Amino acid sequence: MSVRVVLTQKSRPYKIEIFGLQDNFIGTLQSYNDSFIGQVIEPVVEIKDDGSQSFTCSIPKFYINPETNLKMENPRWGDIKNGILAENTRVLKVFLEEDGEIKVYPFIVDKITDKRDSHFSVYKEIEANGLAFAELGK
Repeated sequence: MSVRVVLTQKSRPYKIEIFGLQDNFIGTLQSYNDSFIGQVIEPVVEIKDDGSQSFTCSIPKFYINPETNLKMENPRWGDIKNGILAENTRVLKVFLEEDGEIKVYPFIVDKITDKRDSHFSVYKEIEANGLAFAELGK
């Protein structure tokens, strides 16, 4: 039976960091105490029956700053434009707090797709697969 975990800071604290293929740290996509709600939305980790893993999330172009209530351009959107987050050359490490321990799940970014929702919001959809299975497939 596969396990699908929708990440929320309240139910299960998490952090997402960006690394290069040589395991060099590049930056933080989402931290445990990130106050900018909406910079990364709908993060989901899925662990399938065969042991493979996947990660998806969306990065909206704009978000509402909770402190000023103003519409702001999402700096994470700029990370994609500037190549900080790119397909097949970046690894996302998801750090999950589980039972008082930190578990790390590494994923390689497979696809970044431009999307629009029914409210005409623009966002990038990030799809990544477990790094272990990506290495086996080479």
